[in-house]
Amino acid sequence: MHFLIALIIGIGLFSSRPALATTLRLPEEMELLIVDGAPLGSSLLRGADSLELESGRHQLVFTVSRIVSGAGENRQTYTSPYIVAQFHTRDARQLTFLLPALTTQSERERFSRQPFIRLIDQNGAAVEAVFSRLPTDGAALMDALRRYNINQNPTPPLSPPS
Repeated sequence: MHFLIALIIGIGLFSSRPALATTLRLPEEMELLIVDGAPLGSSLLRGADSLELESGRHQLVFTVSRIVSGAGENRQTYTSPYIVAQFHTRDARQLTFLLPALTTQSERERFSRQPFIRLIDQNGAAVEAVFSRLPTDGAALMDALRRYNINQNPTPPLSPPS
């Protein structure tokens, strides 16, 4: 009798194994705002250096802020417009964002118009990802993302996280 119960529990544990998870490494300058359609509190991931994602397709919305000159009260900070990232984790165990230097004014202006970010896996191989600017036109961020997904995204919208 005890053997049968142990067998049923064992089968249940092995059949309900979690999906392959991917660790997403976040640069210090990146403030994550929305993950797969779910808004995050601004303090929730502030200072976090990673995020665990299930295997599959993902959509993130974030901004990049970087000190570009000065110190103390004289420091100047560049903050990007909202950026949408879309990618699939495939079989990657870890993904890392590589942000450009943004040292000159022209680099920052170009980045504001069209973000150029690389996403690499644990082996240093580039992962296919699409990065674009999210036009908000003064609308709420979630409304802007819904319009973006309807108007510019040829793939179906992401299902809400479970």
